[in-house]
Amino acid sequence: PYFKKNKPPDTFRIVAMGGSTTAGMYENELTYPRLLERMLNRFSTGKKIEVINAGVWGYTSCQVAKRYKKEIANLKPDLILLMSGWNDINKMRTSSIKKASQYCMNHHPILVRSKIFRFLRLKIVEALKRTSSELDMEVFQENSKYYLKNLKEIIKGAKFNGTHVALVSLPALFETGNLEKFSVYEQFGGFSLQEIKYRQRAVIYINSLKKKLAEEYKYVFYID
Repeated sequence: PYFKKNKPPDTFRIVAMGGSTTAGMYENELTYPRLLERMLNRFSTGKKIEVINAGVWGYTSCQVAKRYKKEIANLKPDLILLMSGWNDINKMRTSSIKKASQYCMNHHPILVRSKIFRFLRLKIVEALKRTSSELDMEVFQENSKYYLKNLKEIIKGAKFNGTHVALVSLPALFETGNLEKFSVYEQFGGFSLQEIKYRQRAVIYINSLKKKLAEEYKYVFYID
């Protein structure tokens, strides 16, 4: 919904940032930020709680960090909910990336909003044969430093603005007994069992990074 750029004095402002897991798939009232806002206001006895959905389909941590600097910081949020990482998986597993500028290049913020583009990108990328290095966690773990760099940029900017940051874990595939059942889910359509297993390990690793990062800063905490 529309909101005033200048935060009213009687309002506690929360901004939810990330990709499609934040932006949601259906109408706005069913997204997690809107559900959260209604739940918090139901129990609030003080200030009005405002939860702004700033998630964008297809955004990686690079674009989320850039958006924070350009748009979100000026909104003066009291708290940021940061759920980002799923769209970084293919970046982190790419063996040709050797520096941060490579990690954050070639993004198409207009195209990623197109359902047709996202569908074709998914099918084409998953149809290509992965190299052994791109199916191994060693490259992924090495490139995770660029992902963490983006999160730290947001965290340091938030500290300057007096904003607390909640690093929200990604919805992970924690059930390890029967991976076949995930292949029927829309978001994993066409994925091989090997790919599903890789993404399971990747997401659990990303969540562990967030948990460790939260321990480094007093104004940052982790939500599982």
